[in-house]
Amino acid sequence: MHRKNRSRLRHAKLGALLVLIAGILPLSAQLGVRPESAASGDIVILEWNASTGGTTLKWNDDLSNPAGWQNAPGPTPGDNGQWEAQFTVTPPKSFFRLEPAGPPVAPPNLRMIVRDGVFRLEWDSTPDAAEYTVYVGPDPGVGPGNHLASFTLPLTNCFEVVGLAAGQKYFVTIVGSNAAGTGPPAPPVEGVFGPVGVVSGRAVQTFTSSVGDSFDVIGEGAVVSLRKRNDPVAIPFEGIADDRGNFRIPEVPVGIYDVSYLFNGRVGFSPAQLDVGPEGAVLSPLVLATGQQPPQPATTLLGAVCHSNGTPARVDLPEFGISERVEVQVSFAGGTGAVVHPDRHGAFALTDIQPDYPITLTATFKQLEAVAVIQQPPGDLDPVRFHFVERIPRPHRIRAYQNGQEVRCIAPGIPVTYVAEVDNPDGLAEDPHWIAEFNGQKQLSTDPSPTFVFDQPPGPPGQGLGDAQDSGTARVRLLPTCLSLLDLPSFDLPVEPLLWNPNCWSGVACVWDPAQPEDLVSADPATITVTRTGASSPLNSATSQPNGYFEVFTHPSTKAPYTVRVDKPGHMPFLWPFEFQLPLEADFCVVPAQTYNADQDGVGGITINHPSGAVLRLPNGSVLDGGSPYAGTVIIEMVYLAMKSRHPMPPNAEVRDGGSRAGISAEGAVWFSLRKPLGGVLTTTPAATLTIPTTTAVSDPTLSGYHQDETTAYFERWGYGLGKFANMVGTGLYEIPLGTEGLFMIGEDKILNELIIEADRSLNYPFDVLIDFSIFPVTIHGFCQNSLGHLYVPRDIGHLVRVLDLRLAPGRRFTDPTNPATLIPPFTKEYVYIKSVLPLAGPAVPPAIAPHWHQVSLAQNAPELKTLPSDTTVTAITAFDHFLSKPALNIPVDPSDYYQQIQAPGTLAEWRALNGLPARFGAPMPSVPASDYATAYYYNLGDLGFARAQTMRIRTSSFDGLPDVAFAVTNYKTLEDARCGRGAVATVAMDYAARADKGKFKKTRYTRFYVYGSNGNLIDGANLDGGGLKFVPNLCVVCHGGNGFQAGDSPDLGSRFLPFDLESYSFHPKFGVQQNELAKMNAGVLKTDPTVAVQDVIEGWYGAPDPLTNPLNFMQSYIPSGWSSNPTVYSDMFKGACRVCHISRESTGIAQFYTLADFALFGYGHYNACTSLNMPHAQRTWSVFWGSRAAANLGFLIPDMPANLGTAAGSPCK
Repeated sequence: MHRKNRSRLRHAKLGALLVLIAGILPLSAQLGVRPESAASGDIVILEWNASTGGTTLKWNDDLSNPAGWQNAPGPTPGDNGQWEAQFTVTPPKSFFRLEPAGPPVAPPNLRMIVRDGVFRLEWDSTPDAAEYTVYVGPDPGVGPGNHLASFTLPLTNCFEVVGLAAGQKYFVTIVGSNAAGTGPPAPPVEGVFGPVGVVSGRAVQTFTSSVGDSFDVIGEGAVVSLRKRNDPVAIPFEGIADDRGNFRIPEVPVGIYDVSYLFNGRVGFSPAQLDVGPEGAVLSPLVLATGQQPPQPATTLLGAVCHSNGTPARVDLPEFGISERVEVQVSFAGGTGAVVHPDRHGAFALTDIQPDYPITLTATFKQLEAVAVIQQPPGDLDPVRFHFVERIPRPHRIRAYQNGQEVRCIAPGIPVTYVAEVDNPDGLAEDPHWIAEFNGQKQLSTDPSPTFVFDQPPGPPGQGLGDAQDSGTARVRLLPTCLSLLDLPSFDLPVEPLLWNPNCWSGVACVWDPAQPEDLVSADPATITVTRTGASSPLNSATSQPNGYFEVFTHPSTKAPYTVRVDKPGHMPFLWPFEFQLPLEADFCVVPAQTYNADQDGVGGITINHPSGAVLRLPNGSVLDGGSPYAGTVIIEMVYLAMKSRHPMPPNAEVRDGGSRAGISAEGAVWFSLRKPLGGVLTTTPAATLTIPTTTAVSDPTLSGYHQDETTAYFERWGYGLGKFANMVGTGLYEIPLGTEGLFMIGEDKILNELIIEADRSLNYPFDVLIDFSIFPVTIHGFCQNSLGHLYVPRDIGHLVRVLDLRLAPGRRFTDPTNPATLIPPFTKEYVYIKSVLPLAGPAVPPAIAPHWHQVSLAQNAPELKTLPSDTTVTAITAFDHFLSKPALNIPVDPSDYYQQIQAPGTLAEWRALNGLPARFGAPMPSVPASDYATAYYYNLGDLGFARAQTMRIRTSSFDGLPDVAFAVTNYKTLEDARCGRGAVATVAMDYAARADKGKFKKTRYTRFYVYGSNGNLIDGANLDGGGLKFVPNLCVVCHGGNGFQAGDSPDLGSRFLPFDLESYSFHPKFGVQQNELAKMNAGVLKTDPTVAVQDVIEGWYGAPDPLTNPLNFMQSYIPSGWSSNPTVYSDMFKGACRVCHISRESTGIAQFYTLADFALFGYGHYNACTSLNMPHAQRTWSVFWGSRAAANLGFLIPDMPANLGTAAGSPCK
């Protein structure tokens, strides 16, 4: 629609006032009347906009008198292209018209959309045009004097060109004209007319050894050409492969093509012709076979270079304009040489070389150098792998200071100085680059200790998700030296006035009984007290609910350090210090005590022999009541913990004595309490003794005793003499004096190390680890991020590290999601990684604690992953772009065009309003039918691993009476953050609604995607797996199906909504499995034109066409009819790793696995999933798939998905 100026009357004092817009200029002036009056009449201010100056304003008091038109005074320029003139109205009526001073400017922003075999043109109006003319020609010089066709149009903003020759490229421009003449043409746009498709693919060099191992090198820079078959003079269509090997050739006319390529100065040809249809075609991989074929080992040099930790030697920091790559100098024995630039994974290849050995390879990357010498020709096509020996500097802690004080919560508007502790074992030169992000804005610095200011955005604080101030978190990232981007963790601090519900923390009080070590039960009722460590009064307290769940009104990090105490009568309390933050969604376990009634009669004393071998001796006079000897009945409660077996305490017991601190290598522990029958605490003198057995038969006379301080929860040394040693009274038996009650340990002091657990790209964050014998899991959220803040462990002893199966943790997991009684305790979950870790980091100068980095990898327990070919090895998966990159990556212009076409709301609040959702997540909607509105919380463990706050809304469209469906999911780091609305990562929104796209008058209903940042503003993409930013909508198409998108394509991609699979989720202890809400959402999915496979599985889960018929009936064992002939393959492989995404594909036999036959037609996914590791294409799903192999190798009775896939395909996975 052509945009026109609006007429506006500021002050209507005149009885009648008419503004005439003459046909000369298609404008309406903005008309205003000042409040004051002139002596002879009213003053009128007329305003209008025009792209050329000097517009003439004329007036007339009688339209029947053409000769009566005369110039009005003015005009004068105003703001923003506005003009104005002042006129004193003396007659009762005045008429005005505008005459342009010159021809209009070129229409701005001309764009072409090639769709449905036509050219659709759209442009922005030029204000002073009276009409437009479209010109179509064969070359870029198209215009009034050079065209094949022209079309004169009235005022409009769009036009469709039809009737051109199919398959031909055309150039199109547009000019505007008015009474003063014709303006200049707009910059031309181009396109191929008629049915076209998009050709995409990935160019690689592939070298295969005699034993079948392959080695890939990305074909960056390869020019791919398509030429019509049997038409040698046709102009080829070309695309260039980017640094990922991806190329995309848009607007290729339908037909048969020969494929050729130019790579490294050599031309090659694809042996197969390419059939391009309207849906396009895919060349992936396009194998670049240049030089001698097949390649010979003696004349082919293959290599790969990386950092010492296996990460690629490259850095891209676009914020700083930095792009660094490794370079390899090849020197032959005869003195000749060559320079090669490895691909983004570090792989390189030289073909057709002279066999002039030895050959020296010298890799340089900034100040690093690595050398490899090849003495003689290899016997096979095996790559030379070498690496830089220097270890990359990595930040291991970042602290924030305001007004000279360390802070854990930032006050807005006050400068914040950041100080980093960097682990730099090889003393490399540091070159810090800091990126600070808050409220959608970035600040940059290269100072060693930068200062940033985070200002509160406009608007009232605390209004909730979707408002500009909602993020509430300042995120800072540090790259100590420009050598590897994999070492760019984030350090997040809340900005307190901006937090929604800042004092929000919860957990579960439970009972763990050493006599039943596989079970956890609710500790209801229990009392939970949170204190700032060392303070005399608590921050807050709470009482647990029937399921053990509790909520405490405090923030989990801003008031650290904390002490948490959980009390339940008849049990050893949970008492522990949390120095940096409170763990979220954790189980805090009390232990049932054995109770003894004994009499202190003043004669023989009391001796309690615990079944564990522990002995409590209370000689006569050693029991005190308020400082005086007590005589009478004593109630004794006692617990023994075998510290080298399962125990409920976190894995970081620490002794603090004065200013020193050390770790404890504990061998055994006993807790006891004394009280009078009617209440009242008793204590002991040092004459009382406690004998503690060790878990194993230890005979070390130097072991120490420890006692847990009831105020700080840290341990103090406790024993005989100045050394506080325990007295060995027998093998594995150690005695200590008492003098108080509580928890006592036997063990050994050890220097503290910080154990930093990170993962290679074979494992997806977050995941839970169990350390040693503690049943208290530590959640690893990302690089240098865990649920305890920092994990300190004793040095010089082995620590058993176990990674729990990613399908099961974190969160509360049920074997049957319809039965709360089937909760799986964390310590009974299968694990995919186990290794004994011996921290050996060198000492740090106190109070600093030396870090020990430990990388976990599925390859530890699935050795197959170490030997899979080339760019599919676990090392190569460290590449940022391996996952979520099909069907090729978008560039920023693509999401911009996509959002413009679908007219995406600029903020999440606007999107919510558009789709009838409340402004804040979870707000009640009492006037909406219960089935049309739902909210739920869950971890999507089988997909991306985020904690999610999911909402859905269904409305009946006034357009056609059909349902409009909208879903939004806000991702968080933890479900506790989601419950509290704290620190949103991003929100992904989808709707299936009747809506008119830009330039369209007809409403269409299809799936549209939107992504909103933590501040609620529309963003172009997201980093969903730590592998780098991917752009909308292709990021979404990876799993939701549909066509790839490039600017100019139709936004109707054919994507689908995915079903909500309760079996693949874990849940928050407060909400549990929200079966009703998730059933509503599955019912909503059925209203979005699902694939037949999606419909089948939802109806099968609920046993009815409508999930709301029986929302509590979720049959996770359902086998679709198409898989009934082989249910094992479906249950033990396909549904766990493939279904989550491939169920959204149409059943064409290409990628949709609606039936086993479809799966077979696709080749069982065998090449991608078992040989190249390109599938599954979401990292967590990939980790789940190969994690099943690791868990099976560890002896767990779980389905080995790679083995099952190999069985189905008839060829075992490599």
